[in-house]
Amino acid sequence: MTSLTVSNVSKNLGGSLVLNDISLRVASGTRIAIVGASGSGKSTLLRLIAGFDRVNDGEIALDEKVVVGRDSFVPAHRRGVGYVAQHGALFPHLTVEKNIRFGLSRRISDPLKRVHEVAELVALDSALLTRFPHELSGGQQQRVVLARTLAPAPGVVLLDEPFTALDTGLRAQTRQTVINALEESAVTTVLVTHDQDEAMSFGRQIGIIENGELVQSGAPCAVFDNPVTAATAEFLGGAVFLPATTRAEYAECALGRIPIRHDRSAGVRHVRILLRPDQMTLRPEIKAPNATVVHSRSRGSYVEVTVRLRAEPDSATVTLRVPTFEQSKYQPGTLTTVNVSGGGVLYANTQ
Repeated sequence: MTSLTVSNVSKNLGGSLVLNDISLRVASGTRIAIVGASGSGKSTLLRLIAGFDRVNDGEIALDEKVVVGRDSFVPAHRRGVGYVAQHGALFPHLTVEKNIRFGLSRRISDPLKRVHEVAELVALDSALLTRFPHELSGGQQQRVVLARTLAPAPGVVLLDEPFTALDTGLRAQTRQTVINALEESAVTTVLVTHDQDEAMSFGRQIGIIENGELVQSGAPCAVFDNPVTAATAEFLGGAVFLPATTRAEYAECALGRIPIRHDRSAGVRHVRILLRPDQMTLRPEIKAPNATVVHSRSRGSYVEVTVRLRAEPDSATVTLRVPTFEQSKYQPGTLTTVNVSGGGVLYANTQ
């Protein structure tokens, strides 16, 4: 197992600063997901770790050995790093077995045994070893790519959005297979993705890159619970922001008095409070309603109901989910109540 340390790394491309002072540490055997919008610099970071490019400033170390810095550069093939590109790039003229064997050292006494070991590790049926890539499904091809990457036993594996080309159901299945294989092999892994749900489910750690800067990192649940900025909160998933006024340990907003879970408002009194849709539920109410149904839309297994908050001067709307069988209760114009469980996160009101 190999630890990975990125220290104050910056990178310029074409005269533009793509990465700015990035620092992170990934312990041996740990998985981290780096998530960011397209063009944020996350794939550039992987290329620097892999050895495909040099840094302008900072250092990258594997097991405390510096592999790239201002005065040092270890070539990619000597780093013990495996790299899985977005499109696996299997050799079309080679069978699955020969694709997996491709990166193995000639010093390995029984390469076929190693091929079967990694095929089993990634849940790839041995009957597929004699097939060619075009005879496999997309998910099977990605498993072959991972098996080929793991075959030489790298200390670190880098995954550059490897599930993007797969459809939704196959993506989730393949991702879980990959996680299981990485867990069993105990290899240090860095995944980059623009899919927030993928990042949350993949890594033991998550890092968020915005405009070339690592703005927050930590355990996925901790980052989601307490985003460093309102923009980060929105990027990570469904977010409802309401103007609020702080009063001791509570905030007053259109949905009433909400406990303060985290305060990132720098102590100002007029703030925005972050609530997640999962904290909010609807129920029909005629005595003391706080919202009116604007419209509802069936999504098959659930119904999206959009309501307008009656106490909000800007007529803010919130969209929540209800079971399909309750759709008749939430027709346009219906008075309803939005209930909130748990607390909110406060940010300075910059609007």
